Amino acid sequence: MKTPRLAATRWVLVAWLCPYGMAAADPPEPPRTDIPGLIAQLSDHEFAVRTAATEDLIRAGRDAVQPVADAVLRARDVEVQIRGLDILGTLAMTDDASLEAAAYQAIEEIRGVDGTPVSRRAQRIQSAIKESRRRRAVDRLERLGARLEGSNIANGLIINNQFRNAVVPPVNWNDIQSQFPLDRLILDESWKGTTGDLTCLKELPEITTVVLDHPGLDRDVLSHIAGLPRLARLLLREIRITNEDLQLLDSASELESLAIWYIPVSEDALQNVQKLPRIKTISLLGTRVSDHWVQDAAQKYPGLRIENRPGAFLGVMQLPSSGETPIKGVVLLNVTVGGAAEQAGLEAGDILVRFDGQEVSDFNSLKSLISGKRPGEAVSVRLRRGSEEITREVVLGKWRSSEWSTTIQDPGALQINPVPVPAPAVPRQDR
Repeated sequence: MKTPRLAATRWVLVAWLCPYGMAAADPPEPPRTDIPGLIAQLSDHEFAVRTAATEDLIRAGRDAVQPVADAVLRARDVEVQIRGLDILGTLAMTDDASLEAAAYQAIEEIRGVDGTPVSRRAQRIQSAIKESRRRRAVDRLERLGARLEGSNIANGLIINNQFRNAVVPPVNWNDIQSQFPLDRLILDESWKGTTGDLTCLKELPEITTVVLDHPGLDRDVLSHIAGLPRLARLLLREIRITNEDLQLLDSASELESLAIWYIPVSEDALQNVQKLPRIKTISLLGTRVSDHWVQDAAQKYPGLRIENRPGAFLGVMQLPSSGETPIKGVVLLNVTVGGAAEQAGLEAGDILVRFDGQEVSDFNSLKSLISGKRPGEAVSVRLRRGSEEITREVVLGKWRSSEWSTTIQDPGALQINPVPVPAPAVPRQDR
């Protein structure tokens, strides 16, 4: 355990968040082992004696936890109560998991003595410890490549960790983050951590939405995610799991929307998922689930919406017709950067009139034609660009996790670029 540094003055709330450390020039002396005697010295009339006793009790670690907690509960001396809680607060912020848990539990017992000043102080220390742990967890995950974002919007902006160092008008980041918590976790190709690094997720109970999009992720990662108490929306894309591994979601009682993309699971994997108490939508792209099973599930669970497609992705966005001058085909408002359409040379403003030899009358017909295709299939598209007609061969791609909408209003829906942007002058549809 790292040796803590004791401040010269009593702690204030902010100090509970800061671990101590002795001056490097003076190696710490071995702690005295007379714990009852050290506790008695916490109320000594000499400040130096009280300080030395406090340092030695912190160094004693686990052996000091319960005796100090008992002393705090028995003491009438405010000095003993304050210093005792400060000792427990320091021990609850160590790197030793068992010591940290024991000290935190001791503070919890003290907090349970309702209506007393020492109980209220214990409660404040607990809150400070929780916030410090949460911040450490966020920093650790981000250093390892995880992305943590806030799904709530304030003043038109998504609140996420990147704003903490931005030059903005004076604002209290703590106040903002308490109102707009980081409740969305994304593990993709940037993730460099291990399964063990995800143990800190227990400090982030506010996470409701998770995206797992990395071929190196497996059932061990899923087990940590399934344990999140508020998990409501989950996307699994090309991760290494089996039918049996999805049973880990049996305990995800808050799960509302599940997307499984490009993972060779079958309907056996979904037998329990469809029975989850809050599940509303299941999005299946490129799985082995049969349409027959989907039809049966829809009859058994009328409130459950299941989408099942091979999962081909063209990557175009439609500019709907105003209705005044109907246009035969689909006018492309935009093409997804790096998507199949862009790679084949399609451009915004093109009018797509045929897809794989079939006439495209409107956007719905285009969606229907794409829905039967698989990623990697090559199709011919016919389009009008200005006064000329052009034919292009498109190799269809896969839906990317960035195209998964995680809105509460329509969980599991598919849309291009779900990050909020200023509303366009006309409604947009995509495919």
